[in-house]
Amino acid sequence: MGPALDSLEARGAEALRAADDMTDQVLRVVIRKVVTAALLEVDITAVVRDHVDLDAIAEGIDVERIIDRVDVEKIVGKVDIDGIAARLELAPILARVDVDAVVQRVDVDAVVQRVDVDAVIRRVDLVGLADTVIDGVDLPAIIRESTGTMSTEAVNGVRSQGMRADDAVAGFVGRVLRRHPENNAVAEA
Repeated sequence: MGPALDSLEARGAEALRAADDMTDQVLRVVIRKVVTAALLEVDITAVVRDHVDLDAIAEGIDVERIIDRVDVEKIVGKVDIDGIAARLELAPILARVDVDAVVQRVDVDAVVQRVDVDAVIRRVDLVGLADTVIDGVDLPAIIRESTGTMSTEAVNGVRSQGMRADDAVAGFVGRVLRRHPENNAVAEA
């Protein structure tokens, strides 16, 4: 009787496993249909809004971990900057910029300190600059004017010295001839 009972027990166990598998499959189909029907009938947004504490969920999110996983270079690589720039209308944007406010915030001293004056001077074409200045100056006219001014001053100096010499000679002759200076003044007038 033992082997018959063992066989009966094995068939019973197998029948139970088959019944479990069938029940599992049936329940899966039934649950899918019930959930689908429930989702069609229920406003999930309202259920979440009314019954879910979103602040508690948000507090549990590790934002730093999410940020660490973001590949910024990959995202930036997908951005079409030329396309964005082409669609931008800069005139309205620039019209709203307060240039005076921007300039007031500029630290001119800091900007000047960053300038490499020696490098700027090395880039200047001094010979070309000198040629341009010389071309713009009428050197012959300057020489003529300065020479003319010097000549005029020299002539005036000689005339003045001549007049003083005349006065000295006239004074000497007047004293030799014993003329009075008042008479000379009357005669000259």
